[in-house]
Amino acid sequence: MGVYTTIIFELVLVVSSILILFKLRNKLGLAPLYILLGTLQFLQANLGSSFSIQVFDDYIIHPGSIVLFSGVLFGVLLIYIKEGVLSARSLIIGIVISNVILSLMFHITYLQEVMVSKINDTTLNPQSIFKINYKYFFSGTAILFIDFFLLVILYQYLILKLKKIPYLFIITLSLLTVLIFDALAFNLILFYGTPTFKTSLISHVLGKSIAAILYSIILFWYIKFVDDRKGEQAFIANKEREVLSIIKYKKRYEALKVEKEKVEQKLTSQLETTLNTISDGFLSLDTNWCYTYINKKAADFLGKLPQDLIGKNIWNEFPEGLNLPMYKIYTEAAKTQKTIYFEDYHESQKRWFENRVYPSKEGLTVYFTDITEQIKVEKQLEQNKKFTYNIINNIGDPVFVKDANSCLVLVNNAFCQLFNLSRQHVIGKTLAENVAPEERESFLSIDKQVIDSGEENIREETLTLKAGDTRSIITRKTRFVDKEGNRFLIGVIKDITSRKKAEIELEKHKNNLEALVEERTTEIELKNAELQRMNKLFVGRELKMKELKNIIKELKKKHNK
Repeated sequence: MGVYTTIIFELVLVVSSILILFKLRNKLGLAPLYILLGTLQFLQANLGSSFSIQVFDDYIIHPGSIVLFSGVLFGVLLIYIKEGVLSARSLIIGIVISNVILSLMFHITYLQEVMVSKINDTTLNPQSIFKINYKYFFSGTAILFIDFFLLVILYQYLILKLKKIPYLFIITLSLLTVLIFDALAFNLILFYGTPTFKTSLISHVLGKSIAAILYSIILFWYIKFVDDRKGEQAFIANKEREVLSIIKYKKRYEALKVEKEKVEQKLTSQLETTLNTISDGFLSLDTNWCYTYINKKAADFLGKLPQDLIGKNIWNEFPEGLNLPMYKIYTEAAKTQKTIYFEDYHESQKRWFENRVYPSKEGLTVYFTDITEQIKVEKQLEQNKKFTYNIINNIGDPVFVKDANSCLVLVNNAFCQLFNLSRQHVIGKTLAENVAPEERESFLSIDKQVIDSGEENIREETLTLKAGDTRSIITRKTRFVDKEGNRFLIGVIKDITSRKKAEIELEKHKNNLEALVEERTTEIELKNAELQRMNKLFVGRELKMKELKNIIKELKKKHNK
């Protein structure tokens, strides 16, 4: 692996580490990135100059120091652009303080090495990494501190003044100016007046100019293409910051803090006004069970004034509550940190209340509503429901109610008797499995038709039960829609099996009677024919007798003459 390859690898490693940790800031926070940047700065201040390369014969560049130092400035500018003034200030101050502390720790370690070498009478390693050039270190740290603030101020100034200039140019100019300033200041302090001043200055300017261009391109690419949406928001916000916001931030912060307190006081006042005008009770308790707030309605329920309860222990003011369910529920909510809803009856006031207890680490917030009238209405409805249900149960015909999915929600006793099932085995079921398959499709199809159309359906059909018992029924189905818009099917079944059997028997008797009448008619007709024949025979004989008598008379007359 060549020298330039290692330099490129170091650059990629530094940049990728910074951008990855920044990208994960919503999950990890900024602390890992702050630690990384502080470490990079310490490494470049103490170890960055240990490796160098010579270019153009006369100029020596320390690429490790340049890559690490420029990477730190790159990280500071990134955080300022994306996270704002407070995060950038925290990072700057944190890096400076951590560098001082780490240097002291290195110096202590170096002193320990010196003492150990004296005790053991050994030669001290002159190349010890714990030996710090304090002139170099503190000069570099002071310049770094100035670099940080100069970078932010210059960037903000360019953003405000050069609005038509490409954003890449603003980033490049900011980093390039600060890095050249750093090179100039560093060499003036450490090498001015020495033979190496000129070559060292040119070397630093050359190396840091290249680093400024590379880091600027990477930063622009990240903001424009990787974190574009958030970058646009931050870029717009940057235009509204003052040039010296990084320095004046404390004053602005204090001003905003005062303004925030005023807004909070105003909102608190508005909230108290709102809570005092609602018709429900509202109170809050701290972890010692003392009232921190109670609105007028809640105090009225308790027969007290709000100001008389603030700061006082609820169980001291109302010791009877210790024997009520509310004490156990409040305690459970505080212990489990889970919201609890419950209803309770206050005997002293003859009222029902719906309570919602919201726990937090600061105590409990209780919101309660007088639901006495609601309970009365519910009880009346329950009585009406029982009354209606008793009426339905006294109807001899099976009655049922289904929901929109054809599931039974109400049946009377006659319905249960018809299917020979208990009520608990009926409610919630369609009973499709209790009838023949060919009948099932017809029943469900008519249910859907009535529920969808609202048209009443009256139909004579057969019902084959599981035991094989077939019934003849007339089913009347109608739709009912409640006030919430829920659709139900109401059905009444008329068992006409006995009537059908009677009709069949009557039909049989009718057919038998007709056959008998026909038989009797044929018999009568035969007898009539025989009678007519006999009549004809008798009449002919009588005529002949009469004719014979007349002949006899004529003969007698002749004889007498």
